[in-house]
Amino acid sequence: MFRNLEAEMARNSITKGHLAMCLGVRYATIIDKTKGRSPFHLDEALKIKREFFPDCDFEYLFQKDEGQPEDMVEEHYEKGQDNYIKEVSN
Repeated sequence: MFRNLEAEMARNSITKGHLAMCLGVRYATIIDKTKGRSPFHLDEALKIKREFFPDCDFEYLFQKDEGQPEDMVEEHYEKGQDNYIKEVSN
């Protein structure tokens, strides 16, 4: 979900465990946040940026990947409609 953040983490040997320790949250919470299941709060994102990536632009680090969940839901809906139309027309 956050491709740039994950790329910078890999470049700098920063693990999700490091992020969890920095924020004082469970490892599973960081997994949920990096996958977009739950949001990063502004104070958390700023702390990660300041602590681990002071030379990176904030917007760059926390830019979401293309194909947001809303887009994927719409795509599945369209595919479902195509399947429905094919079933009805047969």
